[in-house]
Amino acid sequence: MSAAVTLALLFFWSVALNEQVTEGCTCLPKHPQQQFCASDIVIRAKVIGTVNSTRPQLTAYKIGTIQTYKQLDKKRIQVIYTRSTQTFCGINLRNGEYLLSGPVQDGSVVLDLCNRVEPWNQLSRVQKMYLSRYQSGCVCEVIIQIILLQ
Repeated sequence: MSAAVTLALLFFWSVALNEQVTEGCTCLPKHPQQQFCASDIVIRAKVIGTVNSTRPQLTAYKIGTIQTYKQLDKKRIQVIYTRSTQTFCGINLRNGEYLLSGPVQDGSVVLDLCNRVEPWNQLSRVQKMYLSRYQSGCVCEVIIQIILLQ
């Protein structure tokens, strides 16, 4: 391959990768315990449906909390917000039970693709069991290494 072709390919890939990073929709993989410890809230909740959003450019979902695994503020959460699915790595929730974990921003739970949002029925029995044990392990740090093969 000629140097010019190699250079053109390198330029193309650097632009493509840079575009992906600037959009912010790439999330590094995290161990479930790492996600748990980094989250302000971890709950099992039932999504009831969408409601009018008080926050611009965010979709609001009415929820019923079934079980709380971690919550910094003991205020009852009745609404969660997600970023638009068109931009900002948003998610679309259907009615049903989910494991929700993520940050609290300005008093509201705002979730996106980088947070743990999983249908409850897709978690294994072992994953469900560990949810009540992760809190005691937050003093430890789990590190995931990514090895790129060429």
